[in-house]
Amino acid sequence: MKSSFREFFITVGESANGWAGVIPIIRCPAKGAAEVVSAKLDRKLRDHILNSKDNLFSSQRPSSSGGQPTARPVLVIVDRNVDIIPMLSHSWTYQSLVHDVLKMHLNRIIVEVPADESNPGKGPTKKAYDLNANDFFWAKNASLPFPNVAEDIDAQLTKYKEDASEITKKTGTSSIEDLQNDTSVSAQHLKAAITLLPELRERKAVLDMHMNILSALLKGIKDRQLDNYYQLEETISKQTKAQMLDFLKDGDKGTDSLDKLRLFLTWYLSIDQDISRSEMEAFEEALKAVGAETESLAYIKQ
Repeated sequence: MKSSFREFFITVGESANGWAGVIPIIRCPAKGAAEVVSAKLDRKLRDHILNSKDNLFSSQRPSSSGGQPTARPVLVIVDRNVDIIPMLSHSWTYQSLVHDVLKMHLNRIIVEVPADESNPGKGPTKKAYDLNANDFFWAKNASLPFPNVAEDIDAQLTKYKEDASEITKKTGTSSIEDLQNDTSVSAQHLKAAITLLPELRERKAVLDMHMNILSALLKGIKDRQLDNYYQLEETISKQTKAQMLDFLKDGDKGTDSLDKLRLFLTWYLSIDQDISRSEMEAFEEALKAVGAETESLAYIKQ
C-alpha cells in the first residue's frame, strides 16, 4: 500500500508575488526520513524569504510584462528505499571510486605505496591520507570522471616542474632541494625563491599523495574491472536475461562478488520484464557460485 504524501506549501504574499513561479511546492511521503528533510527545507526556505532582502529567488522574478506568474515547480523528496539504484550502481567519479575501492572513512584512506621507490623489491608500506576541502586537487577533481582526474594530475605535475625549473634557473641551482644549501645564490633571487618554497613543497606533497591514490585506484579498477561494470550499467535496461546470466557466470569479470550482486540488483530494478521463479533461481545460483551473499534479493523482490 502506498504511503500518503505530505505537502509543504509556502504562501507567497502580494509583495513577493513575482516569486510564485520559482518557489517550489515540496511533496514527500509521510512518516519517514523524507518528511523530516522536507520539513527542515521548508523552514529554511521560509526563513530565507522572510529575512533576506536579496534572496535566492529575487533574481529569478519574471518580468512585469510577463503577466501572471508561471505555475510553481514541485520538488518531490522521497526516502532512499524508493530509489535504491543510486546506492547500488557503480560510479566513475574520483570521489565515488575512492569510497568504493579504498574504503574512505571520515575523510581518511589508507593505501599501499612502495617502501622504497628506487628498490621495488623491498615491498609496499601503508600510508594514511586525509582528504578535505583544503586540498586544492581534491576540491577541483572530486566530482570529475576518473580519466579527467588522470589528465589533470599530469597537467599539475607539469606545471609544478615548470615553476620549479623557473626558480632554479634564476638562482642557478640544480634543484629545489639545493636552494638552502647553496651560498652562492644572490640575496635577491634567494629571497624570492625562499618565499615560494613553502607553496611549492606543499603543492608537490599534495600531488605526490594523489599520484599514490590514483595508482591504488587504477589497480583496484583493473582487478575488479570497474570500467566494464560502469559501461554496462549505462545501458543496463537494454541487457537481456541471457546476457545478464552469462555475465554473472563469467569468471573473468572482476575479483569482487559484490560487484556482480550490485550489477544484478541494478538490472533487476531497472528492467520492465517479468522474471519467472525458475529464472530467478538461476540468477541466485549464479550469484552464489561466485560467492555473493544473496539475502538482499528477498527484500528487492518485495
